[in-house]
Amino acid sequence: DGTALEFVPDKFKFENYDFCFEAVKQNGKALEYTPNIFRDRRMCFQAVSEDVVHSTFETIFEYIPEACIDTELCLQYLKNNPIEDIPDKHITREMCLFATQTDENEGDFLYYTPEKFIDLDLCLEALKQDGSILNYIFENFEVDYEYALELCFQVCSSPGFSFRWIPEKYLLDTKRGLELCLKGIENGGRCFNYVPSVYKLDPVRGFDLCLKAVKQEGDALAFVPDLYKIHPEKG
Repeated sequence: DGTALEFVPDKFKFENYDFCFEAVKQNGKALEYTPNIFRDRRMCFQAVSEDVVHSTFETIFEYIPEACIDTELCLQYLKNNPIEDIPDKHITREMCLFATQTDENEGDFLYYTPEKFIDLDLCLEALKQDGSILNYIFENFEVDYEYALELCFQVCSSPGFSFRWIPEKYLLDTKRGLELCLKGIENGGRCFNYVPSVYKLDPVRGFDLCLKAVKQEGDALAFVPDLYKIHPEKG
């Protein structure tokens, strides 16, 4: 493993650039033990080309000279590592968009994105990966109503139990609230707990809505009004 470079005598390391490069090639973390004089563009680019997350308290960027950090190097790093490790001053919108396409950057990458880069497109990409991001967006940004509805619809298509993050005022929207609930149910009946009672008890559509949810997921029955369980003909 390249991190064994830590135990190689300094005299040998300082005389062997290629030896240090091979160590970094095996494990990017070896850059930490590479002499400063050898930390050039080639060495640093190699170091960020693998999964090189150090720990909660340090990142590979602590060992990369400022002069070597540019967009190309950061994008290379993002292929296998989270955007949160990149110093804020080097993050660009291009990196933020790139992060939405990588496995290492789940929806929570938005927490580490400079506010100036956050817009509807970026939020929608984040919500595709993690519906809970909706809560963060509404708590930290001024969002106009139509924009908010679009985000809520995206949450309905997100994996996991994300519907619960949608504020009730959007679920009760007179024009699109019911549509929003139906979208959520299509993605999984578990969301039925958060569907407003006014829809469940609607004398025209209530029973069909409940039946749709139960067909999606049997556990939704726990949130179906009792009158449909005992006297379905009253729905």
